[in-house]
Amino acid sequence: DGPNLIEYIKNDGKGYFYRAPIFEGQVENSNATGYCLRKGLNTSGNMQTTKESYTGCPIFRAAEAYLNYLEAYYELHGNLQGNCDTYWKALRTRAGVDTEYQNTIDNTIMEKEKNDWGSYSTGTQVNTTLYNIRRERRNEFIGEGMRWTDLKRWRACDQVNGYQVEGMRYWGSVYEGTWTDDAGKDLVIVDVDGGTGNISSEAVSGVYIRPYQISRINNSVFNGYKFTPAHYLSPLPQSAFRQTAGGDQTDLSSSVIYQNPGWPKVAGQGAGEVK
Repeated sequence: DGPNLIEYIKNDGKGYFYRAPIFEGQVENSNATGYCLRKGLNTSGNMQTTKESYTGCPIFRAAEAYLNYLEAYYELHGNLQGNCDTYWKALRTRAGVDTEYQNTIDNTIMEKEKNDWGSYSTGTQVNTTLYNIRRERRNEFIGEGMRWTDLKRWRACDQVNGYQVEGMRYWGSVYEGTWTDDAGKDLVIVDVDGGTGNISSEAVSGVYIRPYQISRINNSVFNGYKFTPAHYLSPLPQSAFRQTAGGDQTDLSSSVIYQNPGWPKVAGQGAGEVK
């Protein structure tokens, strides 16, 4: 049924990877961006979901310790002395890429990295060395659920305003017009205003698939994501202020503790701008 719908990668005739359909009636089973996660999967047929699996799940590995060291050392000292050179080269040796990380640093142009959230702290781009330490971390941990924690630690979302999530290139690519059913009928339906489509319009998204611009109906992020700085931290619960208040537990202002920036003390209220 055309590229990117279902893909089998055989392993001794037993194993496979399943590529979820982009156009799937059950949204939770669809592949809205066109990209599939492969990291950590086992191609062995013996490891299928209907059978017991002994696939390992790393909890903490040496690579994370090395990257923690690189970032902390550079933030503290402003240079790459200590064990930085040893650890960085060890990471790249394992990955099979050029170990001369300084070449990467020297050839980095921050203007071309302006769309990478990890290149910012408090709305301003960092220097090329720190950015490459962060980028090394992103490359190592991609698909492992660590990015949000890193972005919060770096305060790297201040500049996010109207950000659009984009997937694979579709419009104007070799894939356009190739997604058909067995009868040759085009599976692509564009109906942004009516809400019955299954892909974003070229008019609103350019050449790339934008999963959050498929429909305008009941869609609060159609015009992109915005970030409120208060979300760098979680709010303390109202019970914490009642338990630490003075004689009157209803007087939250008498508590000896204070709320995280941008959050109210009253439960059920949303975050505001950080002052």
